Amino acid sequence: MGIAGGLRHPGAMPLFLVAFPTLSEPDFAWIQALRARHDRERHALIDPHITLVFGTTALSANELAAHAKAQLRGQPPISLNFRSAEAIKDPLGDDTQVYLVPDEGHDALTALHDRLYRGPLAPEHRRDIPYIPHITVVTSRDSAACHTLSNALNTRKLDLAGTVDALDVVALEGGRVRHLETVALGAR
Repeated sequence: MGIAGGLRHPGAMPLFLVAFPTLSEPDFAWIQALRARHDRERHALIDPHITLVFGTTALSANELAAHAKAQLRGQPPISLNFRSAEAIKDPLGDDTQVYLVPDEGHDALTALHDRLYRGPLAPEHRRDIPYIPHITVVTSRDSAACHTLSNALNTRKLDLAGTVDALDVVALEGGRVRHLETVALGAR
C-alpha cells in the first residue's frame, strides 16, 4: 500500500489529481517567472499544473490512482493552447486569481474532470462552482491588480502550447506537495 494507503477520514491528508502539462522550455520558463513574481508561495510549492480532482480524503492514494486509471482508459493525450488569461474571484475565499486558460483542450479537460468525479468521487463533485481548466499564475487579495495583469497578459497575445499525457496523484501534507503516483492517459 502507498504512502497514503487506507486514509479515509477527515484528518487524512488531502489528495489531488493534477496534470503537469508538457510545455516548451521557453513557455515553461515564462510561466515560472510570472508565478515567481506574482505567486511566490505556490510557485515554490508546485510546478505549473492543472487540477482535475480537488483535495479529497474519500479515497486512499492507491484507490485514487486506480480510479484515475479506470477513467483514463482510452483517453488520448490532450493538446493544449493557452491563449487567454482570466482574473477569477475565488468562490471559497477572499482571493482573486489570474488563470491561464486553454482554448484548445478546454473541452477535453472539462470532460475529463467530470469523468473523474464519477463513481466514488461523485458525492464530492462541486457542480455549484463552474470548473475552469487553468494554470494559476497569480493569487492576490488585490482584485484590481489581478484584472490589470490579466488584461496586460491578453494584450501580449498569449500562445502557449502544451500536452497533457498523464495525471499525478499528489498529497498536500504539512504545507508540502508530495508526488505519490503518475497515471498515463490511455493506461491499461
